[in-house]
Amino acid sequence: DVALNVAQGFVHQVFDWLPRIEAYTSIGTPHRVRALCRTLLSPAEEYRTEPSPSMRGFRSYICLPSDGEQVEIRIKNQRKLVVTDRGGYINDDFTMLDPLTPGWHTIHFTATRSGATAESKVYIVDPRVKVGIVSDIDDTAMVTVVPRLALAVWNTLGERVGNRQPVAGMADLFNTIIEANPGAPIVYLSNGAWNTAKSIQRFLHKWDFPDGALFLTDFGPTDTGIFRSGKAHKIRMLNWLMEEFPHIGWILVGDDGQSDPEIYTEIAREHPGRVAAIGIRTLSQVERIIWLTNTHPAPIGDQEEVDVPFIEAPNGNQLLAEFRNLGLLPNS
Repeated sequence: DVALNVAQGFVHQVFDWLPRIEAYTSIGTPHRVRALCRTLLSPAEEYRTEPSPSMRGFRSYICLPSDGEQVEIRIKNQRKLVVTDRGGYINDDFTMLDPLTPGWHTIHFTATRSGATAESKVYIVDPRVKVGIVSDIDDTAMVTVVPRLALAVWNTLGERVGNRQPVAGMADLFNTIIEANPGAPIVYLSNGAWNTAKSIQRFLHKWDFPDGALFLTDFGPTDTGIFRSGKAHKIRMLNWLMEEFPHIGWILVGDDGQSDPEIYTEIAREHPGRVAAIGIRTLSQVERIIWLTNTHPAPIGDQEEVDVPFIEAPNGNQLLAEFRNLGLLPNS
């Protein structure tokens, strides 16, 4: 903490880095909203709403958290003061005295000391909605070849924002599910760092993915280890979604390059009747030989313990076809 405070003071005085707020798209119910933002010190030229398509990914990491900042959260006419944690984050369950209508709303953030402001969108889920989507990002929506560390580092830090490619057909799959289930929310759940949130949102918009909440994780070590547990992060957020939205049966979409099949099967087992289907994008043998240190897919867990459709295909187009074959989606 002392070293972080010294670094914050140094870059502010010497390089004239400025405090700003970065706000993230979220999700909520008419009565409770999850408000997500972060206060950061970063170069003045980084004050842009969207990252430039030519900007390399590593630029997202050129910042320092500004902890202990008091931030006012405002949703409609209701206000609340919250202080950022040691990572500069606010992750607040905002209880609404006047319930919000279903659909998109705006959360306003203001840093009381510096006057910096930011806005984010929040999707309020209609209590009558019965279906929702949770999707991984890396190698599910976006081609990043995460299983091989060196290539993943390049695609995350070195590749230009505008050059990243989508997994074929995934946007069509998600849009078709939402068209068949009006009002269905989508949550993008990834082990990626919050530093990349703007780039991810730009990517999703560019390739016509539906707007949705973004749940990422912090970058760097924790109190108990050098690396954060991506599996624990996903399980924690999935459990929260199950508890916060008890009326929704979730379609869980991921890939078999890491632990998604195992995680999703575990969630289906622990929450009977709450997972409508599991869709897994399978990496090809060529991809495995080129990108992985071994050629075996991630474990899928004990499917015999769960009564949930488990669908595997190499891309979104074929996953969509399989969903239709099983009667989970109407034929076009």
